[in-house]
Amino acid sequence: MILQVLAASIGVMGFSILFHSPRKSYFACGFCGGIGLFFYLALLQCGISLPVAAIFSTVAVTIIARILAVSLQMPATIFLIAGIFPLVPGAGIYYSTYYLITNEWELFQSKGIETLGLAGGIALGMILGSEVPQSLIRRIARGLHALSSRIG
Repeated sequence: MILQVLAASIGVMGFSILFHSPRKSYFACGFCGGIGLFFYLALLQCGISLPVAAIFSTVAVTIIARILAVSLQMPATIFLIAGIFPLVPGAGIYYSTYYLITNEWELFQSKGIETLGLAGGIALGMILGSEVPQSLIRRIARGLHALSSRIG
């Protein structure tokens, strides 16, 4: 799992570079992507279903993205898109389409429902994470900034 999270973080950093995110956001974007995948995999190992794991991990990514946006004075979208990138069910979309084209209806149905559940979980997680009051996000960001200034 640690290797998967590390690979996701590096991949998200590459994604951020490729799509011209600001230079000072590369590591934060990688952190968001890694944390999102970590929560997702940890929840799956606890026996939680795919869509529910997607919801909770996306809520975590959304909140972290908003905290990073306040801390680094950038739009939260930079971190949010990068953070959900490892969660997007790209392979599920591919296989759903493949099964549709090859007339394998049972496989299409099962993979399609799974993929829609993941996509819906990501969307719902973004909505729920956006409902956390901005005043609380600012307080957390200030607290983390104060903590980091004491440490370093």
